[in-house]
Order: sequence, then structure tokens, then C-alpha cells
Amino acid sequence: FSLFFFFCLLLVGCVGVSRHSFMLYTAAMPKRHTGNGKKKGSGAVDLDLELNSSNSALMLHSSFVRPQSPLQHRRIHHHKRAPSVHDHTNHIHHRQLVHGYAKARAVLTNNWKRVAIGLVGVFLLVQIILFLTIMDHCGSETNHVYPTFIRPPVAEYYIHGHGHGHASRGKTVIEALDRMGYSVCVFVDEHVADVVSTVGSETVKVQSIPAGISAKNLWQTLVIAIKRYMLHRDCSICNRANRKPDIVISDGDVPGMVHASLAGIPSVAMGHGYLFSTTERPDYAPQYAWDHQAIINGRATNLASCVVDVSFVPLVPISSSTTIIAKPRLRPAVLKVVRAAKPKKIITVYFRDAGTGEAVFDALADLDYEVRAFGHYTGSNPNVIIRPFDEQDFIMSMAEAEAMIATSGDNLIAECMHLRIPLLAMYNAGDSEQMLNALMFNKTGMGSASSFQDFTTKKLQTFLTNIPKYISTRSVLDQWDGPDTIQATIQCAKSVSPVIKRWHDFGGDDWENIPNNDANDPSVGQYKAKSAASSSSIQRPELISKIARKI
Repeated sequence: FSLFFFFCLLLVGCVGVSRHSFMLYTAAMPKRHTGNGKKKGSGAVDLDLELNSSNSALMLHSSFVRPQSPLQHRRIHHHKRAPSVHDHTNHIHHRQLVHGYAKARAVLTNNWKRVAIGLVGVFLLVQIILFLTIMDHCGSETNHVYPTFIRPPVAEYYIHGHGHGHASRGKTVIEALDRMGYSVCVFVDEHVADVVSTVGSETVKVQSIPAGISAKNLWQTLVIAIKRYMLHRDCSICNRANRKPDIVISDGDVPGMVHASLAGIPSVAMGHGYLFSTTERPDYAPQYAWDHQAIINGRATNLASCVVDVSFVPLVPISSSTTIIAKPRLRPAVLKVVRAAKPKKIITVYFRDAGTGEAVFDALADLDYEVRAFGHYTGSNPNVIIRPFDEQDFIMSMAEAEAMIATSGDNLIAECMHLRIPLLAMYNAGDSEQMLNALMFNKTGMGSASSFQDFTTKKLQTFLTNIPKYISTRSVLDQWDGPDTIQATIQCAKSVSPVIKRWHDFGGDDWENIPNNDANDPSVGQYKAKSAASSSSIQRPELISKIARKI
């Protein structure tokens, strides 16, 4: 409705200006009368008929515009007739209409700034009214009618679509929430929706706001925000369930946090990029890059009730009361991998963006390694084996490889650190987030870092030579005692949502320490028994205690 209203305003304005121009143009053109009483333009003689109201005299004014041929002259005079009162009346109406349009156009021309500001003001007013209706759609309080009400929590989980790291981390967290009895609706970018297609109770495909600050990205951000807010895509589960969620968890998706803030829903901003706006900057990190990422990620963290910073290195939070630094919770498929004592002569390569890393592939072509390329490689190097992105194949290629060369995604770096795979972390010089990731990883001593612009064959040779040293370095993740992503997310959710706190107090700590996805895991059976007992909407405390003792 908002877009339709706005384009209607533009259409009316364009049609009005065009009609004004047309009327003024036709008024200035010479006119002639034919025998049937109809006017035709572009004649030799302009007949301007006026009726003098005082003496009712007809005055005929002729003005020659251009010479006419003898045939045209005879044709004009042949059809010439005496003017009538009907012609005079039509002419007066025509002059009044032209005068009205000319006056309106003069007003618009002299006050175009006020008119433009008025149109923009009306448009913004409609946007604000429709924007605030999110609270009407998703702001009901039916979830908190009973103070002692215990039931499975309803959660909305938002996943950004830039790369596969957000989706891989989201899949792991959502799997854990599913086993804890949550009803999770997943809002995910359409480009990575297949990664989380098997988790959650419902999946809604949305468009993610582009990363980075540029004129193109700002325009795309405006269009996507209007689509998601005005069409209420983010409120679809609320409308169907007739209640608002108990918690909104967002991994890099700003509209999810805005939706939660406007609807009054407790929210958790969980992800790696958020640490740039909520932790102290290390000395080795460039100030300009850190500040740039702090601005980008601060849009979400400023709206969040609690923040979980997923980091592969220990950092110091700015506010320990609202921020938790968490270690990455790796995918179960990665945790089950047993790396061979002597890896094969394989180098696995993954570059997130198309058209990057051609120099790396050219340098690898001269080495005695099998090169497996995942991602967007479009070259024709015969020594490069191109593989479509498949999660299991990618993990197995990582485990079999002697080393890995990849863009500096935080999730991939954490998995290489866990499997002790030497990594050459690559990044574009203009990508401040991946540059900071590469610099932080380089400090761990488990690999090296380089930008695509500064890459040389010598750097590749140095990296391959130091592989034994990288493997022998102790992982920072093993030295750092902190909660993982799932534990920190539940801790944040319990601190901001009473419904979730009651649910976990009822379930116990065993739900928050689920080691894997194995169906034989005893915690899964414990969840099923407790979820079945709680599915009947328990409201009375004495019934809760009886069922808890029975379980």
C-alpha cells in the first residue's frame, strides 16, 4: 500500500506537469475553424473570436504565420463561415481552462520546494503509520497472561545470508533449541535457506540487508526494509499463532532486531560481527577498520536486550552486564571428524566471493598438490578439481587436507583451529571484517594471513614451509575457559524472557549441555518426557511440582 501510494503521487505529478505543458503549447499554437465547427491547428490564419459584451460585436483578428500554397489558401477560404455564439462560448471556456492550468503551473514552479517537501512528508507519515503497526500485529501480551504459565517457548531466529557462516552457526543453535522444546521459526536469506531447511518448525525466506556502507547498499537497504516491514513478512508466524514470540534471536540480521524492538519482544543479538561494537579493540587491530565495523554492527547491538559475541579469541567486553563472549559451537559433523595423523597432499580452497583468488590458483598449479576448489571458482586450471558446495564433502575435504586456503570467515577459522588444519586466511583489502578476522587469527600462531591484493608466490611458499609449526601450536580455544555459543545464548535468553527462564528452570541444566545430535543421547529422551508432560499448558504450581516429581 505504501509503495502504491507513493507511485500514485509521482504519477499524478508527472501527468499534471505534462498536461500543463501540453495545454500551454496548444494555447500558443495558431488555430483555424472549419465548416463543421471543429478547430484544427497549424493553419495559415489564426482566428481569435471574441464577443464584446458591451456592443455584441464580433471581432476577427488575423495573423499570418507562414506562407501557404494556393491550394491550401483556397481550401481554407472555401470552408470559411461566419462565427457563431457557440464558437464564442467554447472559446471562452478554453481560455479559462488554459488560464487555470497556467496559474497552477506558475504556483508549482514558484513553490516547487514546498510541494516536494509536502509530498515527501505525506509519504513518510504513511511509512511511519504502517511501520508502527508492527506492534499491533506482533505486540499482543497473550504469552504472559499467567505468571506461573509453563510451556515450550516460541522463538524467531533470523539468519543473514552473506556467506555460509551465519547459516552453519544458526543450524547448530536451532538444532539445540529444537531438542530443548522450543518452537523456532527461522527467517533466513533465500541464498542459504537450504542449509537450515531441516531445522526449526517453520522457515520463512527473506532478503538480507547487504553488508558494507555504500550508495548502492543504502538503496538496497531501503528497498529491502520497505518490503519486509510494509508487507509484514517478519510477523507471519505471529499472525498464525495469534501470539508474539518469547524471544527473537538474530545472527547478523538487522531487521529482525528492529522488529523485536518495535514489538516489545526480548531479543538476543548473537554473532561474530557484534564483537566489534561491544568489546575492547586489541592493540594490533587497525582503528579505522574496527570503528567501521562498530558502526555497521552497532545498528543491531544497540537494539538488543542482550548480546552474545562469538569469538575464536578471548576479548574483553565493554559492558559485562549485557554482553557475553562465547566460544564457537561447532557443527556436530565437524566435532565427529577424526583427522588423520598424516594428511594427504591436498590443499582445500574456499573463496566466498566470485572472481577472487585467481593468483592463488595460478600459484598452486606449479605445486605438487591436489587442489580442491569449493565456492565460485570459474577458471580453467586443469590441476584444480572443482567441487559443488556440499556440507559433508566440504568437511571431509578439510579433514583430509594438509592445509587450507580460504577467505577469513569466523566460523571456518574456528573449525580449522579445532581440527588443527593450517590455514592461510585471505581477505579483500576493502573488507574490514575479514581483514580483522585474519589479523586476529594470525595472532594465534596456527596459520598465516594475506590480502588478495598483496598475495605472492613467496607468501604461499612460506606458509607451506611453516605447516609443521602451525600444527604443533596449541589452540587458543583449548586455553580459554568460557561458555560456547549455545550456552551463552540460553543464558542471555533466560535473563531477558521470564517464559524462557521458567521453562529452563522446569527442564533443568541437562537441556543446556547437549553434546551432539545423536538420537541415542539420553538428554533427548529426557526432553521428550518433559515436553510431553508440559504440553498440556500447565498453570497451577502444585500441578507443576507433582509432574516434576513424577518425571
